[in-house]
Amino acid sequence: SADKKNAELKQKAAILCSTADLVMKNGKSTEIGDPLETGLLHFAVKEGADIAQVRKDHPKLKEEPFSSETKVMATLHPSGNQFVVFAKGATEEILKLCDRILEPTGEKNMDEGTHKHWLQVSEKLSASGLRVIAVAYKEATTADSQLTSDLVFTGLIGLNDPPRPEVNAAIRECHLAGITVIMITGDHPAAAKNIALQLEIVDDDSAEVITGTEMHELNGLTNKEKTRWANTRIFARVSPKQKLDLVTLLQAQGNVVGMTGDGVNDAPALKKADIGIAMGKAGTQVAQDVADMVLKDDSFTSIVKAIRQGRVIAENIRKFIIYLLSCNLSELIVVSATAVLNLHFQLFPIQ
Repeated sequence: SADKKNAELKQKAAILCSTADLVMKNGKSTEIGDPLETGLLHFAVKEGADIAQVRKDHPKLKEEPFSSETKVMATLHPSGNQFVVFAKGATEEILKLCDRILEPTGEKNMDEGTHKHWLQVSEKLSASGLRVIAVAYKEATTADSQLTSDLVFTGLIGLNDPPRPEVNAAIRECHLAGITVIMITGDHPAAAKNIALQLEIVDDDSAEVITGTEMHELNGLTNKEKTRWANTRIFARVSPKQKLDLVTLLQAQGNVVGMTGDGVNDAPALKKADIGIAMGKAGTQVAQDVADMVLKDDSFTSIVKAIRQGRVIAENIRKFIIYLLSCNLSELIVVSATAVLNLHFQLFPIQ
């Protein structure tokens, strides 16, 4: 049936259109790669799929990697005497590439109403806090087939990606310490706002979210737009260039900027920031190379602990310098005054 085919296609897309893997070690499943992609693999396994067997039956022949510009990944695989393309990515981008949709009754043409309906479904799922991935496929007769055109929309996969329990306390500590936390993500704006509200990065459901499509070139920004950027706490669907522009703007306004990231697309902003902080576990080698600091546990709370300890050290250094200056200066004043005024009181060498 079409429903069964739809489920199988989603599982295959989760397994084949991916660079992640799940490796069994000592009876436990070890995740390798991007957390979102490993989440999709867990979904496929839960639905009864065998990752190794599916990849053996359909080896990857060609790949169009995910990028911040396209927000889509696509791969080509053999399927019997033909070929099959699987694609996944942001809902709004995948839908643009689809001219048909797989429904319970079979494939049918994608019209404007259907397009709008699935955008609304994605918006609703994202607003509930899920990370939503759209999936599509197409059958091809040759290996030279264009990977990202004439696709058949298969559906959406929603992943629950809750923040770590300890992050809320760390965010509150940042606010008390005068540190402003800004979320920059490639996720859907509704999902980004939901997470930001959970983490108390913002405390109002009406808080503004700026998307990449709204962010113009830094050199062409008006003062009003610069103020808007500086006062916004959530940025979604942004490109590497826009991350770099945001860091540059915040620095130009006199802020000391710390930037966290794990991907290749974060590298320019990590390099530009006053302190770039890369992830040691999930981070790419490029991000780690350009960063000033690498987190071994990939935990935001480690950054807060480091800032707290750093401030204690800086305060101790400041107190010590003031102590030395005050003591030495008083000694110099006493000796100089005694010598200039030719007083009878003299300090002995030991004094």
